[in-house]
Amino acid sequence: MKYVEMFGVNREISKIGFGGIPIQKLDKAQAVKVLAHAFDRGINYIDTARGYSVSEEYVGAALKQLPRKEIVLATKCPALDYDNMKKGIETSLKTMQVDYIDLYQVHNIATLANYDKAMEQGAFAALEEAKQKGQILNIGVTSHIKSVLERAVDELSGKICSIMYPYNIIETQGEDLFEKAYKNKISVIIMKPICGGNLSDVNLFDKCISERVSKLKTTLGKLALRFTAVNKYVTCVIPGMASEEEIDENTSINFEEFTPDELEVFDLLRKSLDNSICRRCNYCAPCTVGIDIPTMFTLQNYLKNYDLAEWALSRFTGLAKNADNCIGCGVCETRCPYNLPIRDKLHGVSRDFNDYIKNKQK
Repeated sequence: MKYVEMFGVNREISKIGFGGIPIQKLDKAQAVKVLAHAFDRGINYIDTARGYSVSEEYVGAALKQLPRKEIVLATKCPALDYDNMKKGIETSLKTMQVDYIDLYQVHNIATLANYDKAMEQGAFAALEEAKQKGQILNIGVTSHIKSVLERAVDELSGKICSIMYPYNIIETQGEDLFEKAYKNKISVIIMKPICGGNLSDVNLFDKCISERVSKLKTTLGKLALRFTAVNKYVTCVIPGMASEEEIDENTSINFEEFTPDELEVFDLLRKSLDNSICRRCNYCAPCTVGIDIPTMFTLQNYLKNYDLAEWALSRFTGLAKNADNCIGCGVCETRCPYNLPIRDKLHGVSRDFNDYIKNKQK
């Protein structure tokens, strides 16, 4: 395992962290065992969230059997106002049964307007208050929107210790942001290193890509993870893991520079997926009927690639508008800088969720 300093935390953390979304599909005993194995394999950074159903509870149970002071514990809450953020922090402490949390993050700020709300309505004030009390040690911001994190890096330097953003072979639009954050002594945590699971199975690609990956004597998932981890401005990468086998694979990568053959595979993958992967840039917004378009594709990945169908379904059906409500106007497609067939993709999301519902009812 490679270890790097995390700004603010003032200690070294494992370059590969533990992403806590998938442990929802385990029972508590299984989750505790998996987290213990992750620690044995050198992982000392654990990421979870209020919104990951039982994930915080399971992480807390695991921490009782691990050396707490050797672990950097990170969680997050999407609240934008003072009262709900304060409640979120207190709930996280109680759920995980810990005295403090190393990093507490404002979770998934989706728009610049929401960033302003978090500042004006007191979410950050609640975090700073909790930090003064010793309930949390550091503050971070997560978002899928680059402009949100650019604001955070510019305006909150010295107040936050980290940002979290997607980064993988396909989604490379944040590389200049990472460099700027690093120079401002803000750590960079990477989510979606396998592109929402789209880079986990080489058999999904054409024969040319499959053969080239095979010749490299590695897996596509390990190759994708290395791509993110080798970036010198990246502090930690948090692939979701729910088994000892996944942990063994993810912690066995090397951190060497890429060979010409590997770089050629990256180019082939980009060409293969360039017109099908949503980068969650949000340029398609606003949808004329109020659908959060990037979220639809994220939930589809949870349904199909993460084995988290029930959780994905509950979030999909809990939205005021989802892919079922698409009227096919096409306005979103005129704004997409990647020329994605958004209408067809939304119909695919709707089909996948409705097929899942029908199969459940059989």
